[in-house]
Amino acid sequence: MITKKIIMKFVVIPIVILLLVLVIAFLIAGNALIKKGIETAGSATLGVPVTVKSVNLSLLRGRVAIKGLVIKNPPGYANDTLLDLGEGVVNLNIGSLMSNTIKIELIKLDGTKMTMEQKGLTNNLKEILDKLPKSEEQPKPKAEEKGKGKEKGKNLNIARLEITNTNVKVKLLPIPGKSYAL
Repeated sequence: MITKKIIMKFVVIPIVILLLVLVIAFLIAGNALIKKGIETAGSATLGVPVTVKSVNLSLLRGRVAIKGLVIKNPPGYANDTLLDLGEGVVNLNIGSLMSNTIKIELIKLDGTKMTMEQKGLTNNLKEILDKLPKSEEQPKPKAEEKGKGKEKGKNLNIARLEITNTNVKVKLLPIPGKSYAL
């Protein structure tokens, strides 16, 4: 017969030790892993290099800060980057994750520089957006089906949105053979 001592020794204690090791590993290397994930997934999704200077995630405080996010331009454009974000911060009320309304206390974007540049009949932003996966449109439910078997989503409440020190440049280059009058 299996005793409590054997269960504790061979099941519970190893699981607790494994969880502690995982938590310590995340505390030591978690921010670097998130940074690498943003760069890898961002580059793959957008089709252009995406880099991040640093990421700071605090699970207990419900805070994530990203510094130095850079999205490069597709090849063939004069400017090296489409978007530079100096710092982005999101503060979330952790307790609200279990409620019907998720409460974001602050979204802050500081030091954003964006350069839109035309090349022929397209532009750098359009080229990047065209590479994003297309969402499939859901058929609209019939009147009698509305409200049946449908899961209700969560609400989102953003208390404060700060966008500071923003610089947007738009460079429209003339198309050869066309004249423009202002």
